[in-house]
Amino acid sequence: MAFAVASDLQRGTMTITKTSDIASVDYQLTYTAIVSGQSVARGTIGHVDVKSAGQYITQQMVFGTCSDVCHYDTV
Repeated sequence: MAFAVASDLQRGTMTITKTSDIASVDYQLTYTAIVSGQSVARGTIGHVDVKSAGQYITQQMVFGTCSDVCHYDTV
């Protein structure tokens, strides 16, 4: 598994290349954001199904919230 953070610190990408024995992945990522000058624990959780055995999976995670527009955390 590899995890990379975008240069703007707004997103991270998890990539798993060896999925031959994996049916699905549950993940939890925690990080520290700055809110009103204070350090606050934030995170993201999710689930990814491996649709084809042996096929790699990639999941992008946003550091913040998105609905009609994204509001990114300062990390």
